[in-house]
Amino acid sequence: MGDLPNFPSFRGGVALGSFLRENFDIPVFINNDGNLFAYGEALAGLLPEVNTNLKNAGNSKQYKNLLGITIGTGFGAGIVINNNLNIGDNECGGDVWLLPNKKFPNIIAEESVSIRAVQRVYEEITKDNSEKSPKDIFEIAEGIKLGDKEAAIKSFEELGEAVGDVISRIINVMDGLVVIGGGLSGAEKYIFPAILKELNSTVGTFDSSYYPSLQMEAFNLSDSSEYIEFLKEKSNLINVPFSNNQVRYNQSKKTGIAISKLGAAKAISLGAYAFALEQLNKNEKKLEISL
Repeated sequence: MGDLPNFPSFRGGVALGSFLRENFDIPVFINNDGNLFAYGEALAGLLPEVNTNLKNAGNSKQYKNLLGITIGTGFGAGIVINNNLNIGDNECGGDVWLLPNKKFPNIIAEESVSIRAVQRVYEEITKDNSEKSPKDIFEIAEGIKLGDKEAAIKSFEELGEAVGDVISRIINVMDGLVVIGGGLSGAEKYIFPAILKELNSTVGTFDSSYYPSLQMEAFNLSDSSEYIEFLKEKSNLINVPFSNNQVRYNQSKKTGIAISKLGAAKAISLGAYAFALEQLNKNEKKLEISL
């Protein structure tokens, strides 16, 4: 384990894997929760569910890539490409926490996408410095607890805007579905509209032209009506130039974003199990090759 910002005791390299392996005499593989969450969702969660629903709807489209986002104490993510977990050459794949922050360009994204972010924004708006958990702020937004309802809603909306900005940066490069989990995902009714607004926004050029922020349209798969629209295949036949033949042209590009139905804990557990099996298989193959 290297120098981790959230683990001050891990400095200068700590051979945790080897320590556990030697003391318990079992294979040990280490990965982070963001990666394993995405992997679990890609193998047994959102990705296979969407592909099954597309097939049942008569849509030939199938998705192979998934971005998994976790929002809680911190801001984590994992990227799966064609059912392969993208760990990266330096094992930094999916490290979104230090991407640029839309509202504060010189501050990391995690400062606007975390428990402390929701607490900070509520305190900044209300000047109320009494300790409140995100659950407290959510219940204020719901009208269950006394407090500034508009400030509570704004606290979650600002988080959603920051998440949407980060997702748009990643999804334009990797092109796939998005699933969100973690403790703060329970406030989806306030977070999701801000995410979708960001994903379906526009960007301009110096000649005053404007283009969608994404090359695909983003759908909220947690909304049943949007999910139905997402599943529809929009294609038509077009003529082949200088020919009597026609080909089918799929004229729509779509991405879907949803809250995890597995839940972060279960998705991470499934991802960890699959990752461990994969590593064991790799080790067996290496042994076969060496023999």
